[in-house]
Amino acid sequence: MKYLLQPLRYTIPVIIFLLLIGICAYQLNMHKGQINTFVEEEIVSRAVYGGMQASYTIETFLRNNDVHSAEQTLSWFGEDPDLNLALLVDTNNIVILSTRYELKGKPLPDIQSSMMANLTENAIHLLSKQYRFSDDRLTCIFVFPVSFGAKPGEIRPLKEGVLCLEYGLARAKKAGYVGAIKEFYQFAAVLGIMCLLLWGFFEWVLTRRIKRLVVATQDLMIKNYDVQVNLGGKDELANLGKSFDVMARKIRENTIALGKSEVKYRNLFENANDAIYIVDSGTLKIIDGNKKACDVYGYTVDEFRKKTLFDLHTKDDHERILKFQKLIETNRSISDISGMYQKRKDGSFLPVELSMSLIEIENLPVYMCIVRDITERKKMEDQLFKLSQAIEQSTVSVVITDLCGKIQYANPMFTRITGYTREEALGQNPRILKSGRTTNDEYQHLWDTITAGKSWQGEFYNKKKNGECYWELAQIMPMRNTEGKIINFLAFKEDITERKLAEEKQGALREQLYHSQKIDSIGRLAGGIAHDFNNILTAIIGYASLMSMGAGKNISMEDCGRKIVASAEKAAKLTQGLLAYSRKQVIHLKPVDLNTIIKKAELLTERIIREDIKYTLLLAEKDLIVMADSGQIEQVLVNLVANARDAMPDGGVLTIRTGMEIFKDKYIGQLRGIANAGNYAFFLVSDTGTGMDEETQKRIFEPFYTTKEVNKGTGLGLSIVYGIVKQHKGYIDVRSKPGEGSEFIVYLPLVDAVAEETETKTEKAPVKGTETILLAEDDENVRDFIGKTLEIYGYKVIAAVDGEDATNKFMNNSKNIDMLIFDVRMPKKNGKDAYHLIEKMKREIKTIFLSGYAEDSFPQSILRGNHVSFIQKPISPEKLLKKIRAMLDS
Repeated sequence: MKYLLQPLRYTIPVIIFLLLIGICAYQLNMHKGQINTFVEEEIVSRAVYGGMQASYTIETFLRNNDVHSAEQTLSWFGEDPDLNLALLVDTNNIVILSTRYELKGKPLPDIQSSMMANLTENAIHLLSKQYRFSDDRLTCIFVFPVSFGAKPGEIRPLKEGVLCLEYGLARAKKAGYVGAIKEFYQFAAVLGIMCLLLWGFFEWVLTRRIKRLVVATQDLMIKNYDVQVNLGGKDELANLGKSFDVMARKIRENTIALGKSEVKYRNLFENANDAIYIVDSGTLKIIDGNKKACDVYGYTVDEFRKKTLFDLHTKDDHERILKFQKLIETNRSISDISGMYQKRKDGSFLPVELSMSLIEIENLPVYMCIVRDITERKKMEDQLFKLSQAIEQSTVSVVITDLCGKIQYANPMFTRITGYTREEALGQNPRILKSGRTTNDEYQHLWDTITAGKSWQGEFYNKKKNGECYWELAQIMPMRNTEGKIINFLAFKEDITERKLAEEKQGALREQLYHSQKIDSIGRLAGGIAHDFNNILTAIIGYASLMSMGAGKNISMEDCGRKIVASAEKAAKLTQGLLAYSRKQVIHLKPVDLNTIIKKAELLTERIIREDIKYTLLLAEKDLIVMADSGQIEQVLVNLVANARDAMPDGGVLTIRTGMEIFKDKYIGQLRGIANAGNYAFFLVSDTGTGMDEETQKRIFEPFYTTKEVNKGTGLGLSIVYGIVKQHKGYIDVRSKPGEGSEFIVYLPLVDAVAEETETKTEKAPVKGTETILLAEDDENVRDFIGKTLEIYGYKVIAAVDGEDATNKFMNNSKNIDMLIFDVRMPKKNGKDAYHLIEKMKREIKTIFLSGYAEDSFPQSILRGNHVSFIQKPISPEKLLKKIRAMLDS
């Protein structure tokens, strides 16, 4: 049905066209039967006529024994397009002649259907022609009796036969069908042209005019009141068009009049940001509402106008509305009524602020209700309350300051941490917590960061109200308004005092562990170093004795002096290496060459290797630059060498080798985890000792685990090695089998940097001076040696035996003294205390401290200025004189 309800200009021609097509199809089907009959009759007529003539002709030729002419006559049938087969058979149904040569001499039943055989037999007996159609009437068989072979003068021939013809009707019928279909198509084409002409007629006379009327109606629906149809003619459509034009003009006039009266009211009413609706003052029924009101309550305009004021309120508010009604009659209006909830169409409730006033529209008293949706305001109030509660109950201190840094807000946790109440903190600057540990430069960096609009994070060591100091982790960031302008600064601060104390305690324990292990290693070094010192002392004492015995006649005194100095310098290097190894130090990573570290540590490693152990050092040709602390890596090497030595009680081969390894994929060590892909430098320490089983290898890096005898090891060495390697972001691997020795490999990441090296300068002869130097040294020999050296080079020397003596002598000669040279450790008063007293009397006086201990044991805070320096004993005259001259000239 929906396909029929289409525009008339399409529907009518299509219906006529389909009707005519149906008639043609019916006629075609009827004509099909006529075609079949015509074809069958035409085939029968042609076959009978041709068959009769052929049978007579063949009979004549065969009687004259002219078989060739008979065959030509039979082949003439093969030119008929509808003839399938032509046969001449005898009374025994044997094929004598055929249009198909291969069938000659074959029995008829073998090559054809029983229908032809039966027809042939009947033709022989009856001596008359016969024909029959197949069941599908697509084949027809014709038989004609033939007499041949009689001698001249005989009445009955000696032989008889049958001419069989098989015709196919399919081609002829198909040709008839094709002709009929062509006629059908021609007729259909004529019908199509007629339908097109009919469509054109309806389009011009009917459809085009109706369409104009429809378009005009649609324009009127969309408030295009200027529309006119203007249909010409005197028929019914023309009259309908004229009536439509009159109606459109009336609607236009009424609309213009109505628009003029409502324009002011509607502009105010419809464009208001608040929901506004008009209510009948008597029935409280809603008369009208603006778009905002419909949107707020979820109704359409028509639905909204069917509601009453009571429908928009809960039952609890009905009494309040009646009271408002009485108040309005008296006061004409009430405004800003809050705490009310109105109901939406979906059943939800809306928090509103309501104002009502009494007005008149067309002499009808009505209430104009203005409703403001305060849902977002309530949400913001709730959100602000939640945020304020979260900040008030936060476990971290929250502080907000203005752009000048004055505190505008501080939460309770601020009070609990600092001791300052909120009232005491407001208006103050956070510097009230300043302890003096943070420098002005650090504060300036913080201020520059946050005023630039960035966030700053760091630690403060602050002071509470009661004077107690504490650590806090702070994050300070700018707060911006909607325009992106910074208006405040916000700080989150967490008390981390307990964590810092725990870290310091942990660090101290770790340092003690490392130091105790170093002391253990130093004990191992003692035997080898004692042997070297005995050799050095033997040389020094021997050459000194020769000089004192007056043996200078046979031996050069200068040569003896050089031998003594060389032996003393060798002893100094051993002492410095031992001090550098044993001192407490914080790990300090810098680019260094691994080959240089290993070569430098060789002085220590050679001392702990026994004479029955063959030692081999193989260094890589290329520099292996890594980020490392040289002292820590030396400690790792010494520990590994000591373990290798202990694993070879009967001697063996100890090898140290360095090199580079490139890991393209992640490398899994046998025990110590995974190294990331990259370039690594490595050093290995291998031995040919007792080796280890798998269980031992799994535990060798555990603290206090040892396989050595009691009092021969602490079990800390390899655990500290593992810790140091991890601090360097490196990896350690071990490969060992019982009886086959062990191999420890340490991998450190290679870096693209230049190794930091000590600059070597050309030695110059010491320069003389005339300044006065106060020398304080408790060792008489050292004091005399330094004093005489300084006097030889022109300096005036005031000698003191200890710190107290030095202080007294400075007070008596303060104006003349240009420099102090103090031993660090002296009786009565040490060098540091004496320096502090003198420094108060003469600021930044040039001072050199001397000590037999490592520089790390001396307070680094004293060495911050350029006017204070440190020289480690033993002291060479050249080094001391150059340092003195450099400081006095600076």
